[in-house]
This record gives sequence, structure tokens and C-alpha cells, in this order.
Amino acid sequence: MPLVQLEHVTKTYPTARGPVDALRDVDLTVEPGEFVAVRGHSGSGKSTLLTLVGGLGTPTSGRVIVADRNLAELSSGERAHLRGERIGFVFQMFHLFPYLSVLDNVLVAAATPNDETRRRAEDLVERFGIGHRLTHRPAELSTGERQRVAMARALLNRPALLLADEPTGNLDPDNAAVVMQMLTDFQHDGGCVMLVTHDAESTVAASRLLRLEAGQLVEDTVLA
Repeated sequence: MPLVQLEHVTKTYPTARGPVDALRDVDLTVEPGEFVAVRGHSGSGKSTLLTLVGGLGTPTSGRVIVADRNLAELSSGERAHLRGERIGFVFQMFHLFPYLSVLDNVLVAAATPNDETRRRAEDLVERFGIGHRLTHRPAELSTGERQRVAMARALLNRPALLLADEPTGNLDPDNAAVVMQMLTDFQHDGGCVMLVTHDAESTVAASRLLRLEAGQLVEDTVLA
């Protein structure tokens, strides 16, 4: 069963100059365990694609199906529940809570924090090489360390799908390589990755390349 399906998906936004199609009649199927890189110029619809797949918005027309659920048929609470169980998010700007410690920022993803989720959070932070920062707040971390915290939070609930929107955009090459290795490890463990990136080097780990232009899917290539 496909993990993600888009069927004739169009997303239109109103603007002062009239409606603009961020996505236009996109058909897409993503299988479990794939590593899909999504590329395209700024404004091509890449982030809108991830937003719809993640259930953070609904299409103007067409269907977005994730884990055999039509997202438009779910209530906002049901979509939130599906995200919490099946989907992890990693963003360029990290979106950490400045007043929380590293550990508590990771535990934000837990529906009901308990001893088990706390142990998993601690294990992830340790695995990502920042165990010594467990009680620190984001302002005390380097840029690379903040992204590692965001990765740990995204993986806390063992999602089937990881949506990564320019996760290396603010990182130096060394830290970018660390994040890409984390994404690759997640896929090797059976997870599915959809990665939006401007960086050609970040597509090396991908098994498939999508290219968007002006909201349309113009390339869908299986990589060697």
C-alpha cells in the first residue's frame, strides 16, 4: 500500500492580484521506505507539497491520502492525531521553544510524556551527540545542535514518514552532512523521507528525484 498518494491535487491561494496556483494537478505516489528529494526554484510549490502531505493544509481540489486516510475527510483533531502517530517534521528554522530545555523540546512531540518516552528522548539526544546538552536551552546551542534537537523531536514517535523542508539550509557543511546521515539512517531503518532542498548535494542520498516548476510536477526520476 502506498504511504502517500496525491490525486489531481491543486492548491490555490488568493492574492491581491488574483488567485495563484501553488500546485496544479499534481499526481504522486510514494511508497514506504523511499527517500524522495523534491527540488525546484523558490515559489515552485515545494513547501506547499510538504504542507499538504503533512496535513497542515487541505487542497483546493484533488485528494491527499496518507497511510490510507484521505486527509480532507478528517477533522483537524484527527489530522493532528495522524501527524502525531505517523509523521515527523524537520524545518530549516528548527522551531524550538526557547524557554524549554533540549529534553523538553524533544518531549513536546509526545502525546503523553511518560518514563518510556523520556528514555527514548534521552537515547535520541545521546545518539545525536548532544547528550551533554540535555538541560540546555536553544540559545545555548550551536546552529547544528539545534537542528539535531529538531531531528530527535521528529523521530520521537517512530514516524513512518519524515518531512524535511530545507533541513540543512542554515548549516555548515559538516553539520549538514550529519543531518543527511540521520535522514539516511532513518530510511535504512524502514522509514520514508520526503526532503525539500535547493542543494544538489543533498539529493545524493535520495532514491528518487521530483522537480516542480510553477506548481507542476515536471520530473519524477528514480535514481541509481
